[in-house]
Amino acid sequence: MSISKKLPKMTDVANMAGVSQSTVSLVLRGKADNIPQATRERILQVSQELGYSVNRLASSLNSTGSGMIGMLTDELITTNFAGAIIKGAQECALNNDKILMMAAMQHQGNLDEKAVDMMVGYRVESILYATRYHHEVILSPNLKNVPTVLVNCYEQSGEIPCILPDDFLGGYTAANYLLKKGHRDIVYLSNNKTVKGTSEKLPATKLREAGFIKALQEFGLEIGPNTIQAISITGREVYENACKILKSMDRPTAIMCYNDRMAMGVYSAASAMNIRIPDELSVIGYDNQIVIAEFLIPQVTTINLPHYKMGASAVNYLFKHKYPFKGKQILISPELIVRDSVRDIS
Repeated sequence: MSISKKLPKMTDVANMAGVSQSTVSLVLRGKADNIPQATRERILQVSQELGYSVNRLASSLNSTGSGMIGMLTDELITTNFAGAIIKGAQECALNNDKILMMAAMQHQGNLDEKAVDMMVGYRVESILYATRYHHEVILSPNLKNVPTVLVNCYEQSGEIPCILPDDFLGGYTAANYLLKKGHRDIVYLSNNKTVKGTSEKLPATKLREAGFIKALQEFGLEIGPNTIQAISITGREVYENACKILKSMDRPTAIMCYNDRMAMGVYSAASAMNIRIPDELSVIGYDNQIVIAEFLIPQVTTINLPHYKMGASAVNYLFKHKYPFKGKQILISPELIVRDSVRDIS
């Protein structure tokens, strides 16, 4: 009875050499220009000692590309509107004869690193790192030597290309639309959520507020103490704040909202006070969450976040640029979706 010897794996080489599996893969595939010579020599020596060789089928796939793009996501995968990022990336990949390999990030221990190593083990050609909302991220160290594009997020060094929504333009576009319809008394219900562990506003919050302010300034309007009101995005708080605004002596003719969920709260407050939209109050949202925007009566005018275009643009970036990439921030313009919630009073 013969006993078969267990064949070494890439993980064995990585563990013995003290590096990540992704680094081993790059070295053995001859794509390690950015990896120190000493590290390359150590990996090759360990591979020889263990008798490890790259799988022939995998090698042949890599000679023309494996046909796979990895995609790491957070809660994005469960959202009904930001999920368009995945759809855009997938359809663009398929149009280029590629497929997506997806994994959900856990942000616990080294699970993200394991997900990256597993993708590299399956010979993905590159990785998209996509998040549910626009914010800064800290990347797993083993992404350093893998062609990576960020979607809806960015990292501090600015060395990795990122595809972001132009939230400044979105805030400007929403406010400018109200102003062109004759509205001068406008209140913006913004988001009071901050970056975890700090008092700093979220990037989207800062940018949308800046766009709103820019539009008002272009029309010669001052920003009063109550023009921008940052509140929690919860149904009860939005409703209560909207009621206070609508009961005030200087009631605005229009309310601009940080997102469509807020717009829904404003609708509820207006209904409770028998204020008709848009005849007596104009409302504009943000996000274009179809389950809200098209089901409110009247349907709400809003800003469509370009999630689909962001996903497709990230994949296109991989095909149009040679690795190693030079960090670049690419802004994708949002779109004004005109429906029935804004009245022209000009």
